[in-house]
This record gives sequence, structure tokens and C-alpha cells, in this order.
Amino acid sequence: MSNVLPLIEAKSTWSTYRSRLVLLGALVILVLAILALLSLLPSYLALRVDESAAPAKSADIATKDDQDAIAHAQALLALLSPYATTTDVTEAVRRAITARPKGVAIDRISYARGAESVIIVNGSAFSRENIKAYRAALSTEKLFKTVSVPISDLAGSGSGTFSVTLRGNF
Repeated sequence: MSNVLPLIEAKSTWSTYRSRLVLLGALVILVLAILALLSLLPSYLALRVDESAAPAKSADIATKDDQDAIAHAQALLALLSPYATTTDVTEAVRRAITARPKGVAIDRISYARGAESVIIVNGSAFSRENIKAYRAALSTEKLFKTVSVPISDLAGSGSGTFSVTLRGNF
């Protein structure tokens, strides 16, 4: 079967179809890129909200709501500690929380198990002296083998935030 269109018009028609296909492909890629950005947006906003909320927390360290929340968490720890599989970890976290001096707020605690267990305590403080006092209080605990604070946190170069790494067998 032969083509009814002359060669020049057939090339022009295929060129039009090719242009439409390229445009459609570009639009599909653009829509997929927008969907990918929209799916990452909640994570980005959560990180930004965390950063903007941290200085506000350091200004309100000793509020009544925080004290109530700490008391509630300690009561839950006391109630649930007999049922925990690793009571040493809960004891280590409890000691890390109770060693906290005035002027220090704990924002996050993370735990990693390995050959030597690691607890990382993140928080904020009014001054670097508060961070030093917290480090000294944790160093007196015999449960923790090493207590380390990054030098930038001790130097006061941050915005009052700190990170304490506790190592031991718990």
C-alpha cells in the first residue's frame, strides 16, 4: 500500500506528531516533578517548623506545661518500667532526665544499641554554663562510661542548643 500524501507533507505531518509527543513527554515529566516536590513539602515544612520552634522553647524552658509533661513522663516511666524488656535503658534515660539542672530543656532523646549502647540527648539551654553543669552532673553518674558534648556547644557558638552523647552498657 502506498502513502497518499506527498513526501513533503508526510514529513511535515510526522514533524507535527513528533513535536506533540515531545511536548506531551515534557508535560508528563513536569507533572511528575511537581508531584515529587509536593510529596517532599511536608518533610521540609516539618524541619522548618522544628527550627523555628527551638528558639521559642529555649525562652520558655521552665513553663508549667513543661513541668507537668515531665512529671507525667516520669510517672509513666515509673509505671511501665517493670514491663520494659531492658530496664537498664529506661534507667539510663531516667537518670539523664533527672540530672538536668534548671535552665536546660530536653527536646529529644535517641538510643542506639551496638557493642556499646549510645544515648544522644538534644536540647536547649539559656547559657553554656548550664550545659557545662548538665555535663558535670551526667559525668558523676556511674552508669555512663563517657559523657561527651561537642566543643561548639560548650563554646556557645550555637543558638543555645546542645547535644550530649552518653555511652555505656545499658
